[in-house]
Amino acid sequence: MFTPCAAKIPYAAKWELVESAVFTMPPGRGGHQMCVDEDSRIAYLYGGWDGKRNLDDLWMLNMDTGRWTCLSLSTHEQGGPGPRSCHAMCFDSERKCIYIMGKYVDFEYRGNTGLENDLYCYDTINSEWLVLSENTEAMSGPKLVYNSQMAFDPR
Repeated sequence: MFTPCAAKIPYAAKWELVESAVFTMPPGRGGHQMCVDEDSRIAYLYGGWDGKRNLDDLWMLNMDTGRWTCLSLSTHEQGGPGPRSCHAMCFDSERKCIYIMGKYVDFEYRGNTGLENDLYCYDTINSEWLVLSENTEAMSGPKLVYNSQMAFDPR
């Protein structure tokens, strides 16, 4: 089933080293998510784990220049999601919005942290966060998810 579909997709990978020593760039991390605005050629990076703590920073990469811009060091302070890793994220190419849902909560912190599955939207045009749901399960949506993926289909 996969082979006929894959055969129809032209693929030509080309890797180039981007010299970024003179530019600001996000610190190393794991458990983060990225999404791409293909029209603007901008990639967005959100959150993750730096080895000591979860992050709630939002970065933008101009794919034409290779330059990173920090949009926020703490989205939580701007009404957005709090620090998290292993969340899901996607880009809505019609509304120019980023959607972020879920997070991983370590077992030892589960008694001190809410296990609600929240859903946020970031409007990239107006630079504004909107809470779509503080608990998707209460709205007949999914329970807390982590290590999952989201995708946007404009059709």
